[in-house]
Amino acid sequence: NWLIFLGAACLFGLSFYSYHAPRIFLPLLVLVCSYIFREELLKFPKKVLAATIIIFVLTIAPLVIFLPKEAITQRLQSSSGSLQEKNIADSAALRSQDTGALSSKISALHSKKALLLISYFSNYVAHFDPNFLFAKGDDNFRHHIENMGMFYLFDLPLVLFGLYYFAKNRTKVSALLFFWIILSPIPAIPASPAPHAIRSFQLVVPMLFLSAFAFTKLFKNKNLIGRIIYLSASVVVVASFLIYLHNYYVHYKIDKAREWQYGYSEAAVISNELKGDYDRVLVSSNLEQAYIFWLFATKYDPKTYQQTGNATHFDKFYFGQEATQKSGELFISIPAKPDELAPSFPKNYKVVSKIRYPDGATAVKLGRP
Repeated sequence: NWLIFLGAACLFGLSFYSYHAPRIFLPLLVLVCSYIFREELLKFPKKVLAATIIIFVLTIAPLVIFLPKEAITQRLQSSSGSLQEKNIADSAALRSQDTGALSSKISALHSKKALLLISYFSNYVAHFDPNFLFAKGDDNFRHHIENMGMFYLFDLPLVLFGLYYFAKNRTKVSALLFFWIILSPIPAIPASPAPHAIRSFQLVVPMLFLSAFAFTKLFKNKNLIGRIIYLSASVVVVASFLIYLHNYYVHYKIDKAREWQYGYSEAAVISNELKGDYDRVLVSSNLEQAYIFWLFATKYDPKTYQQTGNATHFDKFYFGQEATQKSGELFISIPAKPDELAPSFPKNYKVVSKIRYPDGATAVKLGRP
């Protein structure tokens, strides 16, 4: 048992390096576990508990020491900024409409803080929406394939049965499961959009546990009806998995290539081959975080980049740029849709190279004046 404690401490610490959400969720989960299993913890040798804490602290120490505070604050600002801006605008609009004695008394409901709390609550509840969980997922198709939620549809009745079972048979494990589910969306509350699969990823563990538990209950039912239900459920599970594999390997890679910024790496390689013919290579702002793709695809020396480069420029590449009419410049852009304000590829430019999506549509254009 003490080896499990020490291993858990190390894994908990390592999870802090994976993403921002575990840094919020895991301390809360540890506090809940410590309270639920406080009697069991008191029986453990103090040396084991002390060693567990020391291993955890040593594991996260490099992160605490070397990770710049700006990396956390800027990430939080970038993910929650649009939500705060919306609340400020909504608050101003609603307060401008508050007239009369009654309106002035309840105008506090239209304050920025009140609207922010409502948004936080809405974001939290959104992660328990059955459509998000079992039908269509979130709005980011990098998180799931089309026509599918974050879990299989067959998980829905199994999860409901598991919730019913553990609610009826109350144990410390039941309490842990319910608290785990309740705490899971908390890291996603202040961010936008919501629901968000990655920020609430910790919900996967209790949901799959409940589904698997319910399925094993079907397996243990030895009567004829139970066996028929189990056999039918097995067919549904296998069929669902095969359908998923078909959609993932056949349709998803074609239909959702845009979601994965298809063509960025190819454009980086081509522009790197052509850069000797140009003074500057301008990459449009409608290629999001393009510098990362260029650094990786061109195998640019990390040491040189750290010394002389940044997110807007290294070597002959300039990112977040608009097209100019200067000779000696290669411009790279995604053809903008009619309803988009992002800079498009100029009509009077000569196309040097064109990268297409798997479905044949144009992904990226490279050209010059």
